[in-house]
Amino acid sequence: MLLPFVGFAQSKGKITGSVTDESGEPLVGVQIILEGTSRGTITEPDGYYSLINVDPDIYTLVFKYIGFADVRVENVEVITDRTTEISTTMRESVIEGEEVIITAERPIVEKDRTTTTSYVSSKEIENLPVQSVGEVVNLQAGVVEGHFRGGRIGEVAYVVNGVPINNAYTNSAGFEIEQNMVSNLEVISGVFNAEYGQALSGVVNITTKDVPSDWTFNIKNYARAIASNRKLIFLDREGGPGSDLSYLDFTTEKVPYYEVAGIPNRLDLQLNAGGPIIPGKLGFQITGRYVDDKGTLFGKELFNPSDSSSYLQSSPPGGYTDPENPENDWIIESTGNGDYVPLSGGKRYSINGSLTYNLTGKTKLDYNAFLQNGESTYFAHDRKYVPDGRNTQYSYNQTHILSLRQAFSSKTFGNLSYSYLRSEAESKLYSDVLDDRLVRPRYGQQTGAYAFAIGGNDLGYGNDITQTHTIVGSLTSQINRVHQVKMGGQVRLHDVSSNSYGIIIDSSTGFEPEINPSRDPGTGFRDLDVNPVEFAAYIQDKIELDNIIINAGIRFDYFDPDFVVPKNYSLGGQEVIPDINNPADSVSNRKPASIKTQISPRVGIAFPISETGVVRFSYGLFFQTPSFNSIYLNPEYFVLEGSSVTSFGNPNIDPEQTSTFEIGLQQGLTEDIGLDLTLFTKDIRNLTATLIERNQATSGIVTRPENQDYGTVRGFTLSLSKRPVGAIRWNVDYTLQFADGSAFISGNSQLRREAGLDDITVLSRLGWDRRHVLNSVLTYVPNNKINITLVNRLNTGRPYTSERSGVRSYIPNNVNRPTTFLSDLRAYYTLPWQQAQLILQIENIFDSKAPQEVYADSGRPDFTRDEINARQGRLIGLNTYDDWFTRPEFLSAPRRITLGLSINF
Repeated sequence: MLLPFVGFAQSKGKITGSVTDESGEPLVGVQIILEGTSRGTITEPDGYYSLINVDPDIYTLVFKYIGFADVRVENVEVITDRTTEISTTMRESVIEGEEVIITAERPIVEKDRTTTTSYVSSKEIENLPVQSVGEVVNLQAGVVEGHFRGGRIGEVAYVVNGVPINNAYTNSAGFEIEQNMVSNLEVISGVFNAEYGQALSGVVNITTKDVPSDWTFNIKNYARAIASNRKLIFLDREGGPGSDLSYLDFTTEKVPYYEVAGIPNRLDLQLNAGGPIIPGKLGFQITGRYVDDKGTLFGKELFNPSDSSSYLQSSPPGGYTDPENPENDWIIESTGNGDYVPLSGGKRYSINGSLTYNLTGKTKLDYNAFLQNGESTYFAHDRKYVPDGRNTQYSYNQTHILSLRQAFSSKTFGNLSYSYLRSEAESKLYSDVLDDRLVRPRYGQQTGAYAFAIGGNDLGYGNDITQTHTIVGSLTSQINRVHQVKMGGQVRLHDVSSNSYGIIIDSSTGFEPEINPSRDPGTGFRDLDVNPVEFAAYIQDKIELDNIIINAGIRFDYFDPDFVVPKNYSLGGQEVIPDINNPADSVSNRKPASIKTQISPRVGIAFPISETGVVRFSYGLFFQTPSFNSIYLNPEYFVLEGSSVTSFGNPNIDPEQTSTFEIGLQQGLTEDIGLDLTLFTKDIRNLTATLIERNQATSGIVTRPENQDYGTVRGFTLSLSKRPVGAIRWNVDYTLQFADGSAFISGNSQLRREAGLDDITVLSRLGWDRRHVLNSVLTYVPNNKINITLVNRLNTGRPYTSERSGVRSYIPNNVNRPTTFLSDLRAYYTLPWQQAQLILQIENIFDSKAPQEVYADSGRPDFTRDEINARQGRLIGLNTYDDWFTRPEFLSAPRRITLGLSINF
């Protein structure tokens, strides 16, 4: 008996088709089995069949009918929210047990796709020379460095196993989804269905690996080294550490990159294990990853934070012995060990455990836990020689998802999920925040302009905790052959806590570190505790007719900011203000922030124009609340007496909106090569901008975010692909886009407002806009033991605002950075023992120095007129001007070579 069985992920696919005999007559009652599962169905009188609620994966479909040879269709790929059509012809059996084997191929044209979507399987991810899921996403057409079709970072919804995992405080993914956890990945850069919300630009929909039917164990170990002869400039100390050194004890040298980085520069350990505990009932899967990445930017530990040198900025008693060369009298304390240390990178531990219990053939309960801890340091150019003075950033993340899947019939199934997300970010220098080793600010101020610090440390602490309880429910029903209706909703209850403060060490504290008592945000203070609420409901219908596919839906969003805002922001620091109608009386200057709602329609239409061509149209309206860290800025509305500038948040701000339209064409050029052309336009409204007002109680000004900015994005994407047939497969993606946004050019918005004038705005290029982006992926598989993949990326530069003779252009982003070209390679060879694989990965094969940043006055990463001007003065520091103005972070990372070993048990 074949029972409907509810799979692991909420996002499902569907298999449909028809069965006929050799004369073309439909066969009724053909038994169709999804091999390796308990799923199956039989054909209807006209030979039609359908299987809904199928997990995205690759299957073998078996057709059985008395008197006919069995038909096995292998390599049947089921894709999220997509219909896979498998029709077959059965022939009468001459020999008992006769079987016909057919290998299915992914169609060149997906007839039911109504928007721009990329689908990447775990096997395809393994073949790519990437280190993270984010790098996979960036290879998809329309996505550039995390920006979806010209949108900003933070406008993307991340969904794991049907549950949103965005951290609302930052509008980013709540944790790093490791690539070895992924079963399949869907990237939607076009119009997305009504079930997705709180995103303006796109959706990354991830399904993690399910419990395998048999026990498996896989371990991967990677080690990376930097293989580049690029030279880095470093200060060198001639002797050992000391507190009475001279200027002459330090020289400058050039050191090869590979020598500075050491081996290994990166370690990556991955583990996958799982299988049935009670076959057919209870199963377990665990995935783990440990990454220790030293990055590609380095400093040298010549100084400790407490090092104190003398006479650099003030003369010794009696004056300098040689006023023309005062450095001869400097007394330098340098107690660092002299080791090269990373200025970027970090460590990360990740675990994903899943437990699946099949209550009945129609009911399934599964639990997923994602645990991730990490630590990293931020890059600071001026701390190159005192790196231990920087705070360490710690992250502690856990996400738990409990899901109940119920199949009510072969045509209807439902899902109910609860998730708890806790994301914590902490910034501190020592475990004891007020550690006695902290030093006064003057230690970091011993040198002059264009000179690296030779002491000092950060004096601040921060801790941000976001806890979110999410309930997601949906019901999907294949009402008939034409209509598949899905309805659902979600509730997200947030608990956001953000605490930070500065640390003071001066005579008032007895030169001992103490928490700064000031509640001024300018000193680093923040004390936020807020509980916003989100709610959403939607209904959508997938209409599949013979010659047209329609995806139509509507979504309702609700957001309660759960906070108060000033009635009069120009007096925001005062809780009570004079009554406008009766100045002798006072009224409260606080009111509740209003609840925000929106109704968003979504529609997509696809229809064939030939056997190998499909045209599609889609339109959608999208809604997103700005990140909580911006709208809840300065939550106490504190104004420091005498302050010239005070910044507030604005919980009353309206959500940002995007309306998107696209038209696309899928066309099969040959049996194996397909083309996908998409023209798109986005109208972006209510974008957050900074509003400036005069503070009526002081002589200063008040700023707050308001819905003032707008933008437009238009362009097209063109994709060519050759599906996996033969030894060579490839795809090429090209994106042309024009991303523009409003920008103030009036010079002083506040003065114009006081004069009753409107701001002068102009549409200018957005800072992340790359006009042309070309990506290609070429894979060569000569046999089942060797696989080689080459990835090339050609990008025109992002724009910047030029500067000439110290004057910045009044037109923002008026010049492009240089064009860049980078190539990466991944190859593996399968050994006969335990299906082990030797893996080689090369990033930046040609060690290209692709400019990532440039100096605004030259447009180059290696020259600025500031250096010429600086050389006219006296350098108060130990480094050279070349050392200061050479910026490795302005160039692409050097060539890196990774060797790995994968073993299966």
